[in-house]
Amino acid sequence: MKKYIICFSILSFLLACNKDKIEITAADCNNEFPTYQDVKSILDDKCGTAGCHVGGSSPASFYGNYDVAVPYLNLEPNGFKNRVIEIGDMPEVNSPGQLTVDEKDLLDCWIQGGYAKE
Repeated sequence: MKKYIICFSILSFLLACNKDKIEITAADCNNEFPTYQDVKSILDDKCGTAGCHVGGSSPASFYGNYDVAVPYLNLEPNGFKNRVIEIGDMPEVNSPGQLTVDEKDLLDCWIQGGYAKE
């Protein structure tokens, strides 16, 4: 009987374990997608700063020009959405400023809208 209790306990423990995944939820954009002009100040202030993506960093100075920026933003697997929205390791901790939740949501909506220029 003791064997059955031990087996049942182990089986119960194993069945109780699961691999919960952290789900990243997209921002609720309400079908309103910002344009490059709406997010440019965030990109300039938080990304396009000295020591980051301006002046010698790769890709250097791309945030100041939409046509230069967008090809870099779509790179995978380490593209803009992955690094800024999903992983959240950009901007780096030692950068001039971290993104607020509202800024991340605005950028996420811009991504969902296909990086609209206008």
